[in-house]
Amino acid sequence: MTLTLNQIIQRLETLALSHKQIKSFFVGDVADLLSYKDVEYPLCYVNVDAGQVSTSEKKTTFNFKVYFLDLLNVSDKALQNEWELKSDLTSIAQDYIAMVNYSGYSKDWQTDVNYNLQIKTYDMNDVCVGVQVDIAVKTLFANNRCQVPATGITFESPQSSIGVPYWYDAKYVGNYLYKANGTEGNTITIGSLKNRQILMVFQGDKLLEDTQYTYNSSTGQFTFTYDLENEQVIQILTRNII
Repeated sequence: MTLTLNQIIQRLETLALSHKQIKSFFVGDVADLLSYKDVEYPLCYVNVDAGQVSTSEKKTTFNFKVYFLDLLNVSDKALQNEWELKSDLTSIAQDYIAMVNYSGYSKDWQTDVNYNLQIKTYDMNDVCVGVQVDIAVKTLFANNRCQVPATGITFESPQSSIGVPYWYDAKYVGNYLYKANGTEGNTITIGSLKNRQILMVFQGDKLLEDTQYTYNSSTGQFTFTYDLENEQVIQILTRNII
């Protein structure tokens, strides 16, 4: 499943506010944060950094700088208070990383194995102690020109380096949509997908696991672990068998 930037931010916010020690969430530039009047600490602040689209890996990468901030109580024991806050915020950051890496999210995003941490004091409207975490989120990039909302242009199938249309080239990814009529039961046969490698199968926007269907490449037959319902859409990404 492909996630939009907005959907990723919404998940980052949901995870942050689910933590019992985080009181508020903000996403935007530093200038926007400084003018934000409803800050409650501890705060989770997200700054959207540069990203990358890879047509070879079929991935879009969004980079975020995530800050966990709390007010520094300047007192006779300011230094002790500062290190207590740094310790607490580091623990919160570690909790957040654990939630971001929840295995149930692996169907629609991938995250890093290692995370950079910065622990320091920030002088904003308030003097804060903060822990910064760099988080990169990768999601599916279908690279499907057929889904582009464009008019007045036709995308022809160019010839590959071996003199045949890219559809027959092993590197070309095909996108097939099937709409069920409710009478198929749990089996469909798509002749045009014979002798093709199945990359991904979606039911609507849900990525199916390999255990939820079987595929016979010699016949193009798919057998699902459930009966298809009327107007249920199955999307199948394929390429030639190498």
